[in-house]
Amino acid sequence: MPECVDAILREMSDEIDGFLTASVGRVDGVCLAFLGEHKDSYAEAPSKDRDLGTSGQNDTMPINLLNLTGWAVAQLGMGRVDNLLLTLQDGFLFLCFLEGRCYYLSIFIERKKGNVGNLFLVSNNYAKRITEALGQ
Repeated sequence: MPECVDAILREMSDEIDGFLTASVGRVDGVCLAFLGEHKDSYAEAPSKDRDLGTSGQNDTMPINLLNLTGWAVAQLGMGRVDNLLLTLQDGFLFLCFLEGRCYYLSIFIERKKGNVGNLFLVSNNYAKRITEALGQ
């Protein structure tokens, strides 16, 4: 029996330093799973978590960023984008396609407490489990 994506996100959040939010979505922008700053489900998360851009029933921001970056890189003839790290004033936003490129993983961590190396390592390990849970 495959694991629940929500449970995988919860487990992953314990291993990422400075974790704030994570979500898994389809390439059409539909959010399949969300874990907020307080490690609650989306339905129970405080409303301030809903304003971070990686939550909600239909959220196209992360996939639009990945697609736009992918288009620009393709125009330059530099290959394919597998992941994207945005450095923000208060944190880091990591976006990556899951295997098969039908789904994406989005993780937001605090800048002061977060560790980008840890983020890459942990997200790569859990991306494989999430892909299996989604039936890819």
